[in-house]
Amino acid sequence: MKKGTALSSAVISVIASIGLLESLPRVVEIPGLKESDLRPVAFQLGRANIQAHPYLAFANKPGYKNSETAKHQISHNSLGFRGPEFELKKEAGAYRIVCLGGSSTYGHGPSADDKTWPARLEAQLREKRPKLNIEVINAGCRGYSSFESLGNYAFRVSHLEPDHVVIYHTVNDMRCALYPGVKPDNTHWRPAWQKQAESPFDKSYTYLIWRRYLTDHFETIGDMGNYLIVDFDKNLKHPSNPPTYRRRGAETETGYNNFRRNLEAITAMAIDDGAAVTIMTQAYKPQGDPETNEEMLAFEEMTSIIREVCDKGEARIVDIQGQLRLEELRRKSSGSPSLFMDTTDVVEVHLLDAGAELVASSLAEALLPE
Repeated sequence: MKKGTALSSAVISVIASIGLLESLPRVVEIPGLKESDLRPVAFQLGRANIQAHPYLAFANKPGYKNSETAKHQISHNSLGFRGPEFELKKEAGAYRIVCLGGSSTYGHGPSADDKTWPARLEAQLREKRPKLNIEVINAGCRGYSSFESLGNYAFRVSHLEPDHVVIYHTVNDMRCALYPGVKPDNTHWRPAWQKQAESPFDKSYTYLIWRRYLTDHFETIGDMGNYLIVDFDKNLKHPSNPPTYRRRGAETETGYNNFRRNLEAITAMAIDDGAAVTIMTQAYKPQGDPETNEEMLAFEEMTSIIREVCDKGEARIVDIQGQLRLEELRRKSSGSPSLFMDTTDVVEVHLLDAGAELVASSLAEALLPE
């Protein structure tokens, strides 16, 4: 075969392949080649347990349920709260407790919906007071700081007529306080939900397939952190970057003040609704030198703010941090499994089933209605 003929055949084959790639996925649904599989944001959002929210940046996706084979079973009710359905209108005589927080309230570590500490709290309280109609609602969401919980209470919890509100925050607010350029409205940390700019080639399936499977575009652009944290790729994603979470004088003080203000605001709204308020110190597993590590030092500063807010007498405090620290030390000395997930985070707050159970039992007595 002549070189010209071979070249022509190769060109025809390439054109035919491109034509097939451009036409076939448009008329036949092929696993891995659907348009939603080829666009990183749509792909990640389709699998995510959160969705955009106009006032909270994001919120739990209503009706979400992960795979039955997943290591951690997760489901949301039709309102977007983790766990079973409940009536919006509280039953007469019911005692309704609502738990606010981030992923350690939502339950990033426990193995199932009914193993999170809010679910275990409900079970324990019902066991202790079987004649009372006690209901515990898990209003936590991964990534939430007291900023989101403030809005979450105002827009998604207040009308649920809570009798008791439990607040469990520190670590995400600590990260907000240690991030560069702290602002009172947290816009240095939380961005508006971004829309990824499209390339002129985005209409081509050949281009989308090449980008999806032969480049790192999905890993770079598809990471949800890019849409939830300001300058995520620049400051947090790459291990080679210098540590981002460090104290910065007046900037960090602004972050501390934000935390104090938000806790006081949630407390005031809940009390105005006729609810009692409990703020828990957040339990964590320290990793590193607590005397020199910036994150742990800031974490302790923010714990002292919780105590300060509760000292005013409007909210009670439950020292979960102290109780779990003692149990974690006991377990470490005896060789027993940790209460926390095994990660490299300097401050690990995500509880396993045993940790969630201990939080629930520590809270149960404090939260029993009179």
